[in-house]
Amino acid sequence: METIEVRIGEWLAGAIDMYRKNFVLLLATHFVAVMLGAVTFGLLLGPMMAGLMLITLRLADSADPHPQVGDLFNGFSYFLQPLLFFLVWFGALFIAQSMLATVPGIGQLAGLVLNMVVCALLLFGIPLIVDREMDFWSASAGSYAVVSRAFWPLLAYSALGSLIASSGAILFGVGVILTMPIYTCMTALAYRAIFGVDESGENPSGRPPAIDV
Repeated sequence: METIEVRIGEWLAGAIDMYRKNFVLLLATHFVAVMLGAVTFGLLLGPMMAGLMLITLRLADSADPHPQVGDLFNGFSYFLQPLLFFLVWFGALFIAQSMLATVPGIGQLAGLVLNMVVCALLLFGIPLIVDREMDFWSASAGSYAVVSRAFWPLLAYSALGSLIASSGAILFGVGVILTMPIYTCMTALAYRAIFGVDESGENPSGRPPAIDV
């Protein structure tokens, strides 16, 4: 079984650099994605996240042509699977956290820990759906199988990304749109570094797929 090397500092620096070089594109697409997700009460959150991942994966690959804002809506090509991904897992997470919140003393802390663990284990779910056209269950299982092989460093990486993404909430909530793109870029770079590309696709990095799912 091949060892998974988690390079937190390198991937974080790469994500920040990607965001800096594509600031307008990433800011605009995340703004549209968040707004559409909000006004549809989360119904379009799945395909919007799929669209964002398609864009950031192309940026990670330095692919031509360069992605445009309109490419966000390519996520609708994967409408059902990302929708099921968010409905099933984050619906289950919401129920579990609500139950834990009723436990005096440690309930809220346990809910926070559970949220961090679930987000880490499902970190590569959306990338697998859009990059390898998996159904949400297979993508979830693939993400779990890989993350569990390097759980603690990937948990730290995911938690760091979540902290960065949510830090914008202190700016009256709207600041999340400024910080969320870093997390998306972090996910795309980690996914490419760990999974490589499918055998049928091009590989700009020259690396073979590291993980067979």
